[in-house]
Amino acid sequence: MDNHPYRLSVAPVPKGVERPFWSVMIPTYNCANYLRETLASVLAQDMRSEMMQIMVIDDHSTKDDPEAVVREIGNGRVEFYRQEVNVGHVRNFQTCLEKSRGRVVHQLHGDDLVCNGFYDALVKHTKQNCAFFARSPMLIL
Repeated sequence: MDNHPYRLSVAPVPKGVERPFWSVMIPTYNCANYLRETLASVLAQDMRSEMMQIMVIDDHSTKDDPEAVVREIGNGRVEFYRQEVNVGHVRNFQTCLEKSRGRVVHQLHGDDLVCNGFYDALVKHTKQNCAFFARSPMLIL
């Protein structure tokens, strides 16, 4: 891996690991109230775990409990990871990429939403129009 001082490196997904089409990676920090809506917008479009990994990566929130929101809203469908200490947004984003397994990674912030039909439309477009997708190990949105 490249050890450039201004770039972060992410190792590839190991061979033999099941790879869904999507990884919806949700970095969060002290925004559990918004996280409810974020997760609801993703789960309304859930494509099953074989097609979509959904994971919240918490940067050691101190003002709220995003893990409780994941348990409440996620019903066991959403993975959760909490940083041992606050690592800052860049390192938290990197952790999202490191923990993703999908061929397409959507980094959706904990206070953002996706519109109905977003994932279906993007899957269709990606498969039809992205010739590089067949030979690319990962596409990050």
